[in-house]
Amino acid sequence: MPSSKMIVATTSNFEAEVLKSELPVLVFFYQYFFDCERADGLANSLASLYDGKVKVVKVDRDTDLALAEQCKVDDVPAFIVFNDGEAIGKPLYHADASAIHDELGKVLTSHKPATQQKHPYDTGRPRTRVTGDKFDNPRPQQ
Repeated sequence: MPSSKMIVATTSNFEAEVLKSELPVLVFFYQYFFDCERADGLANSLASLYDGKVKVVKVDRDTDLALAEQCKVDDVPAFIVFNDGEAIGKPLYHADASAIHDELGKVLTSHKPATQQKHPYDTGRPRTRVTGDKFDNPRPQQ
C-alpha cells in the first residue's frame, strides 16, 4: 500500500504526474511478489525522505504494461528518475538505496557538494611554514 506521500500512477495520469511535473520524479515499477514488497518499503522511505523535493510515483507493471514498455522496463522492481519530462539514465533494477540516492543526486542541486568557503583572514598569498628555526619560504632580504 502506498504511503500518503507516494502517488499511484496509471496510463491516464502518468503524463500529468510524471512528464509534466515541476519536481523531479522517481518512478517505481512493481508487481505483487516478495522482491517488490521489499522495494516498496524502500520507495515509501524515499518518499518520506525526499518529501517536497522529489515526487515518488508507483506504477503497477501488471495493469499498466504499456507504461512499462514506454519506459523500457523489462524487469521489476525498477526505479527510474525523471526530470523535466525525460528519463535520466536507464532503469535501476533491484537497486539499493545508495544507487537511488546517487541517481537523484544528479538532478537535485541540494545534493551537490558544498564549495569550500574562504576563511575570513585568508589573503590568498602563499603561507610560510616554520620548521624548527628555519623558514621554508623565507622572505627576501632588504
